[in-house]
Amino acid sequence: MKQKFIMNYKKKGVSPLLATILLISIAMLLMGIVWIWSESFIKTHTQTITDKSTDEINCQYGGLFIRTCTYNASTGINLTIENSGSTKFTDNFNIKIQDNLDLMAEGIISQDLNAGNAMQIDVNDISDGNDFLNLNAPLKTVRVVPQDCPTKFAEYTGCTN
Repeated sequence: MKQKFIMNYKKKGVSPLLATILLISIAMLLMGIVWIWSESFIKTHTQTITDKSTDEINCQYGGLFIRTCTYNASTGINLTIENSGSTKFTDNFNIKIQDNLDLMAEGIISQDLNAGNAMQIDVNDISDGNDFLNLNAPLKTVRVVPQDCPTKFAEYTGCTN
């Protein structure tokens, strides 16, 4: 015996009004999620750009100059570094030296340098200062780079006794 399935066409699914309300609610929910995400995304990137711009503006007025440089293999290097700009360098300085045989020595100077001031640096002021002993004089280059303004480095060539 065959069964007949009778479709009841009188029942409807969701009313058009309810469907419209559901679609608008889902759209508003998605807009809210996108709004919250984009707001935090824009705020983070805007703050990053502001911080970088502030650093660049501060560094614009910075200047570094190596006034004197002497080197002796037994006592090491002796530098006078001057801040010739109007910005205070408040972070460490990286120092990199290349001798006449292209041997390299690197270290960090952990001092601040106020605008218009100078500081005397010797081997004891440099981390890994022993690396600066026994280089071959004359030194080819001495480079001092402030970590907070790396574009404002100072370089000295021909550092001798």
